Amino acid sequence: LIFKELETMIFDLIMIDVDFPEENGIETLQNLKKHPVFFDIPIIIITDKSNVKILEYCFRYGADDIISKPIDKYTLQLRIRAVLDKLQYLRRIEMQMNIIKMKRKMKEEKYSQSALKDKTQRKIAKEIMRLFDKEKIYLQKEVSSEMLAKMLKINKVYLSQVMSSELDTNFYDLLNKYRIKEATKILTTQGTKKLTLEAISSTVGYNSRVTFNRAFKKVTGITPSDFLNSLSEA
Repeated sequence: LIFKELETMIFDLIMIDVDFPEENGIETLQNLKKHPVFFDIPIIIITDKSNVKILEYCFRYGADDIISKPIDKYTLQLRIRAVLDKLQYLRRIEMQMNIIKMKRKMKEEKYSQSALKDKTQRKIAKEIMRLFDKEKIYLQKEVSSEMLAKMLKINKVYLSQVMSSELDTNFYDLLNKYRIKEATKILTTQGTKKLTLEAISSTVGYNSRVTFNRAFKKVTGITPSDFLNSLSEA
């Protein structure tokens, strides 16, 4: 296999027949996995050998799958699709991790000049969660970021910093998350037997049904009515 001739080509998948007489397939596999251009391309090994050592070497040196001869066309298509789907999934995870790292770096740069120390931030974050979990301040209609900052005896800038750096959220997303969680709890336990959706909206802190509906769909992906329907169908 002449790597120089292949380096300018784009591959989604490489298949190697380890029984090919002109080439040592296992050695080719090793060389591909060490090569800076080909190391992350999925490789499927094809062989008619049932030797356990051969199979062990193939997986040890980076093969993504091994297919035995004779090859069934339909099975081959399924195995190729499975390998490519796995690759796509791993790349998506890697992309998400890179985005998280980038956001974290941006947060660090944004608040690099802040006088708020890490230990203090963690203490404030813990108090925020106590106010939400224990005191249930999210049920108060008048609750706001200004009100929360005042309760914590910090300014809004510091509150925003702690929300972002320690809790990876913002005030209104956290508020809606808790309110909608409470609403789904009420709907699940009693449905509309005692409270209307308007009443539930008011109970969990919203001033209007429209705002409640919008927040409910953003958090759960469906409307309150659709949620109720799903309960009745269960």
